Amino acid sequence: MDRVPPPVTDLLQVLRRLAASSMVCACAAAAVQTQSDETQAPELLDLTELDLEDLMSIEIHDVYGASKRSQSTLDAPSSVSIVTAEEIRSRGYRTLDEVLRSLCGVYSTFDRSYRHSGFRGFFVPGDYNSRVLLTVDGHRVNDNIYGSASIGVESPIDIDTVERVEFIRGPGSALYGSNAVFGVINVVTRDGSADGGLTALAGAGSRRSYEARVAHDGVSSDGWAHHVALRGFDSAGARLMYDEYASSPTGGVTRDTDRESMFGVFADFARDGVQLQAAFARREKGVPTAQYFTNFDDPDNVIIDAQGYVDLSYSATLGEVHELLARVYYDDYAYDGVYVYDDTAQSGVPDLEYHDDVHGRRVGFEAHDAFLWSDCNRLTLGVETRWNIDQDQRYSDEFTTLSTSEKSSLDWGAFAQNEFALGAATTLTLGLRLDGSEGFDAAWSPRAAAVHRLDDATALKLLAGGAYRAPNSYELDYSDGSTTKANPDLDPERITTFELVAERYFTDRARASIALYRNEVDDLISQRIDPNDGLYVFENVDNVRAQGVELQGELVVADGTRIALSHAIQDVENTDTGERPINSPRRVTQARLETALFDDAFTAAIEVIALGPRTTVAGDESDAYAVTNAYLRSRGVLDGIDIELGLYNVFDEQYTDPASEDYLQDQIEQDGLTFMLRLRATL
Repeated sequence: MDRVPPPVTDLLQVLRRLAASSMVCACAAAAVQTQSDETQAPELLDLTELDLEDLMSIEIHDVYGASKRSQSTLDAPSSVSIVTAEEIRSRGYRTLDEVLRSLCGVYSTFDRSYRHSGFRGFFVPGDYNSRVLLTVDGHRVNDNIYGSASIGVESPIDIDTVERVEFIRGPGSALYGSNAVFGVINVVTRDGSADGGLTALAGAGSRRSYEARVAHDGVSSDGWAHHVALRGFDSAGARLMYDEYASSPTGGVTRDTDRESMFGVFADFARDGVQLQAAFARREKGVPTAQYFTNFDDPDNVIIDAQGYVDLSYSATLGEVHELLARVYYDDYAYDGVYVYDDTAQSGVPDLEYHDDVHGRRVGFEAHDAFLWSDCNRLTLGVETRWNIDQDQRYSDEFTTLSTSEKSSLDWGAFAQNEFALGAATTLTLGLRLDGSEGFDAAWSPRAAAVHRLDDATALKLLAGGAYRAPNSYELDYSDGSTTKANPDLDPERITTFELVAERYFTDRARASIALYRNEVDDLISQRIDPNDGLYVFENVDNVRAQGVELQGELVVADGTRIALSHAIQDVENTDTGERPINSPRRVTQARLETALFDDAFTAAIEVIALGPRTTVAGDESDAYAVTNAYLRSRGVLDGIDIELGLYNVFDEQYTDPASEDYLQDQIEQDGLTFMLRLRATL
């Protein structure tokens, strides 16, 4: 087996030398503030005046989430990917999961209950995306029970409200605290003043799938810009066959148990730096897999998620020195899992229902200020606190409560980050955050990055950092009274990362990048069986090393056709056992072609996502696969109405994803060819 050598072995020593050199640097006044401006791409034009070829050009985007202020992706102290609203719509992405799996080094897993993402070859079976932080306009979305980042249909994020998705790779705890282990996903929503009027969408597709959305944008007479949207989705789901249940009365076939429905609302109001935002989504999903070894082919096995938040923020720029932001917010998350078991062996009923009832509520406050404190130093200081009002979990059957956990807790953090301008071309970023959670020692999270601009379109980055994830309430407190027990003695996970990145833009027609990284994860939390009592329990049992290389390239040819290719080579190893972890592909490849058809009357996008084999819980390997998706979109063929057709898994590739220990199946079958036809109208 080929191994990728460690990319950087003495990165911290290099960064210390760069920091020392800053003591003798001769920098111009306000160099940090103006450096980004000097290296910006040409001013953006009015998109309505551009033809398709111009729209297909490659821009150097700005990113906010890398430093909690706007800066060029070339200047950001991280490896960053941006997906814009236009790209989301042109490629037919329907959920945040589909956006993420198009990015280099990211892959998706679907267990027929939730969408999960793996990052740089790292995925823990049964995890709910708790090792990546998800924010919306800076608001933390990960719930306070499972720490989950909801990226599928259940997410409160309406993909049509998105202006851009920022994925900041690597540890982000130096700015964001817990959960930002493998990266930060910051979703920037659209400005309600950008477009006025009413828009509507209606769609229908395979497996009796239907969707609808209506939204209104505008600006009131007193200057309040707003965007309000309602959306809904319903699907009967797939007919599925599982050999593991071949002895059941249906012969392993299940129908009408893969159903899914959701309702969501989003509202945003903004004026003069004040922003009031609220979001809510409720999803009900059938469980066709008989997860947790429930009765197979029982339509009463169902999971219900409801998540929402209200966020009030204020941002301001004082002169050219201070960039201020303060926010207060409220979050609410609820989960209800219904599991049906045959209890006749215990002289009970054949369809006894058990319930997981979960409710989490929190209020929080955050404030930070990015300001110039000398000619060549920009300092960002911030504080954050979250009061978890409720972190309640209850497990019961139809007759009695079997276990319950009710608690509240307080989390807090304070951070500082300084950007040193080492002359006109090099910036050194040093950051440190201290976090506290009830029941745990305070955690320090460092960050160091040196960014050197060879010219206006080329950057070299040396990056190092550490992050942590505090055990969530589910891992600490959950017990079902018979098979699973709590473990209040868990310790936080830690990760240390070293990375070398090179990025180059070739005018506005091509770009390329390469990143080499090494990750070391200590005290990884995994669920195991306690040999003393045979019960499942979460423990700090694993240490993992990952190293790899990521290659990305984009090219726009003369007619505006856009070609993109990314390839990630990932070598992940459990250093305690010497084995490759479950669900960790060695290679992840994404390829994409976007072009115009019929004199620009339509745009077409074709995307191929390929994964190498992955180890399963049973010690087998899933087959490698390549899935092709295609999307066709009209451009003004009908006045005020766009027609969009999505074909997913065009060649009906038969493939599976490794399952966790919660399933009798070792691998979960994925969808074959499906389609969705949409009509989008501006009224």
